[in-house]
Amino acid sequence: MENDRGLRIKEVRNRIGMTQTQFGNLIGLTQPSMAYIETGANNPSNKLCKFVDLIGLCYDLLQLRRQVGTECGTH
Repeated sequence: MENDRGLRIKEVRNRIGMTQTQFGNLIGLTQPSMAYIETGANNPSNKLCKFVDLIGLCYDLLQLRRQVGTECGTH
C-alpha cells in the first residue's frame, strides 16, 4: 500500500500523544507537511521513516521500563 509509511508515522505520533504540529517541530517539519505525509499526498524519505521508527521504539522502551519499574515497586 502506498500510504503505509504515512500511516506508520501517524501511528507513532498518536501513540506518543503529540499533535502534528508538536511532532513536526520534533522532526523538523511543518504541520501541513505532516498532514501531507500522513494522508499520502507526500512520501516521506527513508531517513525520516527510520527516525520515526526509532522515536517509536524509544517511547515503547520507556513505557516498558516504567511498567516493569512499577510492577517491581520502583520508579
